[in-house]
Amino acid sequence: DRLLASREGDADLLYLKGLRQLTLAKSDDAPEDAAASARSWFARARAADPNHFQALVRYVESLDTAPEALSGEAREMLLQASRLAPHVASVALNAAVALLANGDHEEAARLLEPLASNPHDQRLAAVAQQLLDRARSASTDDHAVDPGAEVADRDPAEAGDSPKD
Repeated sequence: DRLLASREGDADLLYLKGLRQLTLAKSDDAPEDAAASARSWFARARAADPNHFQALVRYVESLDTAPEALSGEAREMLLQASRLAPHVASVALNAAVALLANGDHEEAARLLEPLASNPHDQRLAAVAQQLLDRARSASTDDHAVDPGAEVADRDPAEAGDSPKD
């Protein structure tokens, strides 16, 4: 706390304070407001350094929400973290899981493809391949639902079509 007081804008120190609160929030005797406190510190770390991808990931983690229940803002934070740190497999995997849960199969597949072909971590590659298969299958199913729906819903005037007599 004294160090933070002397270096208020240090994103790493703000992040570490948030990490401490997140650890407390996950303990058996967690204070009720520890997760909210963690989010506050991670938000301050992000404000100090918008490229602090760890603060983005931990902020979402502090929500303690299932991937399908994440808000659009939380999913965007995970995507931003994966753009900032494309080399961090766990970040890409977490973002892909959240995307899959939300039905964004094509974007999830884009994130999973490099992970599924990782020759250095076979376990990660196997998990990513399973998720990638699910994303591709769901994406195919989405496109197969009603191929004429887009045409039927389209305004002929916008497309340059005219009704035939």
